[in-house]
Amino acid sequence: SFREVFADSYYMPLVDFLLASGMRLGEACAIRLCDVKADRIEVLVTVTRTQNGLERGEDGKTEAATRSIPMNEELKTIIARQKKVLKVMGLNGDIVSLDSLLFPGQRGGFLSPNVVDRAIKAACIKAGIDPFTSHSCRATFISRGLSSGISPKVLADLVGHDDLSMTLNLYGHSFEQDKQTAMQKMMDDWSMRKEA
Repeated sequence: SFREVFADSYYMPLVDFLLASGMRLGEACAIRLCDVKADRIEVLVTVTRTQNGLERGEDGKTEAATRSIPMNEELKTIIARQKKVLKVMGLNGDIVSLDSLLFPGQRGGFLSPNVVDRAIKAACIKAGIDPFTSHSCRATFISRGLSSGISPKVLADLVGHDDLSMTLNLYGHSFEQDKQTAMQKMMDDWSMRKEA
């Protein structure tokens, strides 16, 4: 129901990007086209609030936050769609420079993470679901990765966590189906051992 309400939002491509990359919202808002390579996305900095407003920070949130995220087909599709949006917006004329932000504000410049989260919460209320923030996309990315069997260490590296326990304890929510599958696997394994 959230996707139905939010589908036409200016911020939907960014939400899709967060779900597909596991990035923090501030990191995604700081990604420039030159950070997007054919095979990876270089996560170098985050957007920070200063006395002068929003600015591109000098480094990531943590030491591990500076990282490279390998490109997959989903990310390539999202980025290709977003590049078309940038051309239509024409914030830099007909040319989109390599210094252009991948997800700029609607009038150019840095997109405020607070504005995005307010739009998400408003859509949740309209859809009649419990409000969440963009950070839930990160938790979903990690939970889906664990559910898919991706190594917790690899996930920690992908999302820029210094501490593996952060990935597992804070974000590693298990899905009901995964618990059922695990219980069935334990029963099957135990039955095979008893027969042997």
